[in-house]
Amino acid sequence: MSAEPAKKMNTGQIISILLIVILGAGLAFFAVKYMGEKAKNEEQELNIENLTTEIEDLETDIEEFKTDLENKDLDIQEKERLLEEKEQLLQEKQRKIDQLVKQNKISSADAAELRGKVEQMEYYIKKYQKEIEELKVQVKVLTYEKDSLIKGTDSLGGLVRKTKVALAETEGQLNAAKILSARPFTFYRKKSSGKVIDQSEFRRGQMEDFKVCFDIAQNLAADRGRRTAYVQMIDPSGNVVKDNDGGTFKNYAGETVTYSATAGFEFDKVATNICMDFPTPSGYEYGKGNHVVRVWCDGYDIGEASFNVK
Repeated sequence: MSAEPAKKMNTGQIISILLIVILGAGLAFFAVKYMGEKAKNEEQELNIENLTTEIEDLETDIEEFKTDLENKDLDIQEKERLLEEKEQLLQEKQRKIDQLVKQNKISSADAAELRGKVEQMEYYIKKYQKEIEELKVQVKVLTYEKDSLIKGTDSLGGLVRKTKVALAETEGQLNAAKILSARPFTFYRKKSSGKVIDQSEFRRGQMEDFKVCFDIAQNLAADRGRRTAYVQMIDPSGNVVKDNDGGTFKNYAGETVTYSATAGFEFDKVATNICMDFPTPSGYEYGKGNHVVRVWCDGYDIGEASFNVK
């Protein structure tokens, strides 16, 4: 009789212990599950927070790209490169969202919200890509117009140069046409009887009464007016024979020319005859050989002829 109560007591204890163990295991299970869920939620929150920050930073970066796009000092290639970098970062964020969803590290709702922000940024990326393409077209058009303008300017410049050359040639021809011409020449000596003899050869003693005549030919292009003919007598040695009537003048090239004598005349577009005496300069003797008489007018050499002294 005394052993039964002890047996019952042991069974109750066992049941109590079992209940305690089961309760403890249940509590431990729920505690572990709770801690796991808590850690999972905290990890999800951290993933969402980090990814949200990255996306918001990229969002700000893409918004600021508008300034780069409008920067005239930045070439199109550099704008394209910057936008491609942002597009790659955006694709990276999209892959990160997909990876976190696949690993069950963020909820579908959070993933959808983040994808919405990515899609909005994709819209702006495409918008900026389109604007860059439009800029490329504008640059091509402007380059074409510039090249056309340069070619047109070159053509116009060539035409202007040709016109200037043609005008200069025409002006030169007109100026050349205005230059007077002296021809023909006639040389005379006057005898003691007063008779004037036309000849092209002289003896040294005949030069005291030497005379030359020439015609200024008709010229309809030349202007009417008073002219001066500068006449040179050039001896066989190439020296200009001159006396007190001689001097110097400037030719069309600005060079100084020595003359022996001058003859003034009135030009009226028709042929004009000029005759002038060449008295022998004091103390000068004509040497043997060929002598040249050259006439200048308005700075130009307009004609010459020669005679011989024996």
